[in-house]
Amino acid sequence: MAAKKTDMPEKDAAKRANIQKFGREQLLGSARYQGRKDLLSVLLQDGGEYATAEVDRLMDDFLKGKVK
Repeated sequence: MAAKKTDMPEKDAAKRANIQKFGREQLLGSARYQGRKDLLSVLLQDGGEYATAEVDRLMDDFLKGKVK
């Protein structure tokens, strides 16, 4: 029989703890988001810290939103 995976939530928590976060100004100055500075300046708050995956998700959600 296959062994149960009881330590999966612990591994997920460990992965989340190792994610590097960046400030708004760091992200606006990065080469990765150079073409989207205007969008990021609206979406990101001063003093907030964001992981790159979180920034990508915020941009995707905004760009896929409906036009009113």
